[in-house]
Amino acid sequence: MRDREQSYFVEIFGDGSLTDPTCWWAALGGFGTWMPKWNLDGSHDPSQQETSSYGAAVGQTASSTRTELMAWLTVLALPLRSNNATD
Repeated sequence: MRDREQSYFVEIFGDGSLTDPTCWWAALGGFGTWMPKWNLDGSHDPSQQETSSYGAAVGQTASSTRTELMAWLTVLALPLRSNNATD
């Protein structure tokens, strides 16, 4: 987070969802995160470009809460200070 004030936080948005068709054991879910570009004006640092990540959650013990937590844990693993938005 060089060239930034100590109070600067990157905005990151995450979401997780789960669908449970007619068979309870066939649940399909996933999570995703999105981080908009946060470069300073005139800077082109590739680590500060818009980025997203996503993953799947398949199994009988999945839930929408667990997929939301997976998105949040993905954001916590990033080496930056962030504000996380989720629903």
